[in-house]
This record gives sequence, structure tokens and C-alpha cells, in this order.
Amino acid sequence: DYSRIQGLCISPSNEIIITGNFLGQLDMDSSANQQLLNQQGDSSAIFVAAYTSTGQCLWSEQIGSLNTRCRVNDIVCSINQYYYITGSFQSSIDFDVGNGQSILTSVSSNDDAFVLKLKSPGQFDWVRQLGGNGVDEGISISVNPNEYAMVAGSFSDVVDFGINTTSDWHQSAGGLDGFLVTLNANGTYHEGAQCSGLGDEVVKAVCHDNAHSIYTTGDFFQT
Repeated sequence: DYSRIQGLCISPSNEIIITGNFLGQLDMDSSANQQLLNQQGDSSAIFVAAYTSTGQCLWSEQIGSLNTRCRVNDIVCSINQYYYITGSFQSSIDFDVGNGQSILTSVSSNDDAFVLKLKSPGQFDWVRQLGGNGVDEGISISVNPNEYAMVAGSFSDVVDFGINTTSDWHQSAGGLDGFLVTLNANGTYHEGAQCSGLGDEVVKAVCHDNAHSIYTTGDFFQT
């Protein structure tokens, strides 16, 4: 069993939101009141939880179930208190943390990237997929005041940036290529770009300024 926090953000109402990966049983409430999450098998699931400034657990949710694999890398909170999460998944995953269903299936046997939007208190809004034949991963995410989500990461082989709305296929130049994709408030694909070369390129962080300029950083190998 293990658990690892991968991301943290503070909401406009000063709630502390954490997300990470776990396997086995996880109690999200350190008080006498238990909020247990369970992930059995040999593949990790995702947890998301909210706390007050004094550490009281307000709510917690799990994404993933028996023998499914999903991993989270980053979370951000908008000024309207929506939570955006990105990472990767394999096989078929139900991303709806409530009573409904919103199942995504990876295009191949490799990982696809996802962008998940939740509203307070931890309710499902929408989820989108970036996938293709290779290994695709969402690594960092930012959101502007208009609720446009900017997700950065890496992909290999071919990938569709707008798989759930408007298709936009890209081919890697060799190994891993970095990507930056923007989705609007409803999760509709807005635009996407890649950085590519002969070796591996990975975009590892993204942010924006008040003039809506977008900044990214990462690493590359060769040219």
C-alpha cells in the first residue's frame, strides 16, 4: 500500500485541495471521523480531498477502481472555485465521482492524458481525453479567469488533442514531443501546439499572466 500527494491548490474560499495517487486503503480524515477510500489490485487510483485551514476534511473523492490505472500530476483552482486536474490513464476509467458515469477508454494499450473538471464540493463537471497510439501524459495545468484550461505535457507517436470534441492530430518528430492544449470552460478543444525535435521534449510546467500570455518550461534532448 502507498499514497503520494502530487498537487495542491488553495481555493478562493481558502479551502486546501490536494490530489495524488494511492493503492490499498486510505483514510482522508485524520480525526475520529473516517473517510475511507479503497483501491485493490496492483494499479493505482487517484484521490482528491478538501480541507479547512485547520485541517478538517470537508470532502474526498476517488477516481479509479479495481484493476484500472490512472495517475494524477497536477491540480489548479479557478477564481470561480472549479478544480482542474490532469494526468494519465490506461484502459477504461469512470471519471464521474458522483452517481453518474463518464467513462473514457484509452485509444491503445498505452497511457492517454486526461483533463478533469470538478466543481465544489468535489462534484463532476466534465472530463476530456488527449490520446493516440503512443504514451500521452498531462503534466501541468493552469486556468485563466475565463475558465480556459491550459494543459501541458508530452506525447509520442500520434495523438489527437481534441478527441472528445474536434479532432486535431499531431505526429511526434521522434521520441517524446511536448504539447500545450487549451480547452474552453465547457471542455471544448480550443487550440493546441507541440514542440518537437529529434530527441525527447517534455513540457513540465505552464502558467499565464494577467494579459493572458502563456508561459511554459520543460526540457529537451538533441535538437
